[in-house]
Amino acid sequence: MARTISIRELKERESDVPCGSCFACCVSDLVFLDPAADDLSLYRWHNEFGSPVLDRKANGECVYLDGGCTIYDARPIACRRFDCRVWYLSTPKAKRKALLKGNASLKAVFRQGERLLGTLDRKSEST
Repeated sequence: MARTISIRELKERESDVPCGSCFACCVSDLVFLDPAADDLSLYRWHNEFGSPVLDRKANGECVYLDGGCTIYDARPIACRRFDCRVWYLSTPKAKRKALLKGNASLKAVFRQGERLLGTLDRKSEST
């Protein structure tokens, strides 16, 4: 019998976003690395806010974005789990507005998440 997957469960699974040509999340914010889950030796990174984050180009894009993700098969856990649809669903409107004041480029991520909501499968077969 199918059950509805919670937002928390969605955040913890590997994402299946049909990104197409959208790279909004690759240009919008820091990508924090998890030393317990990510092999830091595989990435170009630096410390920011006391945590390892992927390096960025001067224009703010992820250093690994070049017409697409050049490390897709070895991307960090944060990238594997990030889902713009889940982020849109789980972020209250007031918080989205506050986040946009600090980083206007997040607008494209929220828009894409809202646009793709219909592709989010929140059903799971229970065992």
